[in-house]
Amino acid sequence: MDVKNDKHADARGESNLLNIYCNHCGKWLMLYQKDGLGELFRLYLDRIHAPETLDAMKCAEDGMFRCKSCGKAIGIMADYVPEDRMAIVLFSKAIIERLSDGALPAPDILKKREMIIPGVDLDDIARRNNSEPEKVKKLIAMAKKSMISTSKSFIVKEYGLDHALKVVRNGVGRIITPAGRFWLFDFSLNDEWQKYYVVYYGKLDADFMPDIGDRIALRIDSGCESGQKFGDLTCDCRDQLLRAMKLVAQIGYGLVINIPHQDGRGMGMPFKLATLTLQDELGLNTVEAASVLTDAGEIDRRSYAGVVGILNFLGISNHKKLRLITNNPCKNDIFAENGYYLSEKIPIVIPPTDHTRHHLAAKGRFLGHRDLLLIEESEPWR
Repeated sequence: MDVKNDKHADARGESNLLNIYCNHCGKWLMLYQKDGLGELFRLYLDRIHAPETLDAMKCAEDGMFRCKSCGKAIGIMADYVPEDRMAIVLFSKAIIERLSDGALPAPDILKKREMIIPGVDLDDIARRNNSEPEKVKKLIAMAKKSMISTSKSFIVKEYGLDHALKVVRNGVGRIITPAGRFWLFDFSLNDEWQKYYVVYYGKLDADFMPDIGDRIALRIDSGCESGQKFGDLTCDCRDQLLRAMKLVAQIGYGLVINIPHQDGRGMGMPFKLATLTLQDELGLNTVEAASVLTDAGEIDRRSYAGVVGILNFLGISNHKKLRLITNNPCKNDIFAENGYYLSEKIPIVIPPTDHTRHHLAAKGRFLGHRDLLLIEESEPWR
């Protein structure tokens, strides 16, 4: 099969034909011409040599392109403005690339890869779980269904403006934590923060929707990689997250919405890392360190419209009463603006340490956070 030569191929250099496979199920997707070297971030439509496969991958409902075998989204259509060409912008690790001689692969080309997976005996699985094969099949079908992304759109108000949000549930599964068994949801939104996780304690129906009463406990958890992932002692974010999950489990139903890209109060990870250096080298508290790094005086950029979008996706409308787990009164406003009634505000109280005490005092004094030092008298300002 001949390669397509035009100004794009000439500009990039040598072209290669690639067989493109789904990284989820391993099935062949298309034959693609890649011009030049470098990583493959997008698939230009004029470089796809088997257009009939493209038609099979289109999904008009949400604009995604999906593997025709397993349904997993590999990317989304976009106009690549610098070259005035249409392309599929690939999601991270969505595909596998293999050099091709130009011939379309046989249907069983990945047979060797598939055979690496051990055989599954449903009867044996049923015996091990003291269950029936039909029940095992239903659970497997449910797990497969949980991988199919679902999207909904909502209008959410924040700061007096309407925000058109597209909320996509990418997947959901069970996790076992020190606080108990929870459902973990993976969400994507078309807002600044993009990535959201929901840790839910309670029952789900067949469509993975929460089965809850009139009141539900809720915690908004901004991301903190330095503390929650790497154990930095100058914050109590990891303890707060675990404490919130334990509170939700004790109440019996509720959720924690984690927004990982809101690290550093939404200022970003590089900014946050710079503040940590100043805290360590100069003994500054978290507010001082942030303030000296910004000329605009803004040290908290977080917004919470996406939280309301996720609540609506999960069927938690403003008819429900919320028990908000927070020390930050700024997190109240988004709910009032969208008609939610806060029936209770539950503080998160973590015993202060020598590493956190003056940061907590600064948050209380300058950012209005409440009840951070409930278990001891607030120390003199330093």
